Amino acid sequence: MTISQRVFNGRCAIAAVTVAAIGGAVALGMLEAARTGQGPWVPEGKNFVIASCIGACLGGWASTWAFGRSGAQGWLLALCGAFVATILGGAVAGTLYVPALGTMMGALTVFEAMFQNPDILLGWGAMMAVVQLVMLRWAPYRVGRWSGHQPETPAA
Repeated sequence: MTISQRVFNGRCAIAAVTVAAIGGAVALGMLEAARTGQGPWVPEGKNFVIASCIGACLGGWASTWAFGRSGAQGWLLALCGAFVATILGGAVAGTLYVPALGTMMGALTVFEAMFQNPDILLGWGAMMAVVQLVMLRWAPYRVGRWSGHQPETPAA
């Protein structure tokens, strides 16, 4: 299997797209919380939501390894992956707005918004649980058809 097949496989695509949707939803929640005074200040407008989706997409792609494992350890690993995806997504989104300073502030602002407004935290947690369920449903052997490689079969 080549490096490009490992990097651009179906599992990464599924994780990236679902986490990008979560990033957009969290960004919309952050905008609403900031508008009502229940969250930290965030930049107004569609560019904030677009940057959040791009950052979350990259964070989801980078944390694909954590999702889709069964059992209690799998759910714990998915929780760790959700935090990794959120930190990376916030850092990338912040960098798109303000290079250097935005890298640090983007990740911190997401968590500040989640803990100031529990609705955002609950929504984020529920949506990340959906990512875990989706990745459990589409196990690597099912995604192999989409990514151009087939799993190895044991020799008889």
